[in-house]
Amino acid sequence: MTQLDLLRQKLKGLWAKHLKSHGVIYPNGKSRELALLCLFDHYKKPINQDQISEWFAKNSDSVRYDRQARHLAADGWYIVSGNNRSTRMESSSELNRDQLMLLDIRQPNPIWLKYRKNARLMKLSQSSWTNMLKAYEERGCSVCGRHMSHYDQGHLDPLQPLTIQNCAPMCVDCNNWAQSKDVSFSVDSRTLIARPVKFGRQA
Repeated sequence: MTQLDLLRQKLKGLWAKHLKSHGVIYPNGKSRELALLCLFDHYKKPINQDQISEWFAKNSDSVRYDRQARHLAADGWYIVSGNNRSTRMESSSELNRDQLMLLDIRQPNPIWLKYRKNARLMKLSQSSWTNMLKAYEERGCSVCGRHMSHYDQGHLDPLQPLTIQNCAPMCVDCNNWAQSKDVSFSVDSRTLIARPVKFGRQA
């Protein structure tokens, strides 16, 4: 058994024990798996893109690094980045902008976990207004984020009937503004944010 096989066996065991039950995806593509193994081989140590490429060259004759290791965070792996503009993973001021680090193998990426929870809540919320309000307890108004004691059933698409699938909690101000401009919204199921996508009248 090669060193790479041992590394893979250890990682898969830890994934099965700590992460699989959360829904974290073990990569099935060769390039993505090798990127994860590289980060695991440098566990809790920063590594940049060139160093990952060098690791690939040393450990694989047939697979080249596609510089996409950061996408592992979207599969639930707890990776941090030196890029503070990253939205899929936490950033660390201790890392350089082009560095990544596998921070923890026993818990999922907390940003991914929150998005996953929000997506589940969003699915549940389609069954009743009460469930919708529960889903938005942390978010607040779907448009501006303010927390209110009362929310209107804000129309997402004003050209369609107001159903549970076509509304989201909005504060009175946001709902009045949307109605006055015939605004259509699209809801991001990861963040529960309603973003304007179309204006019927000039805003």
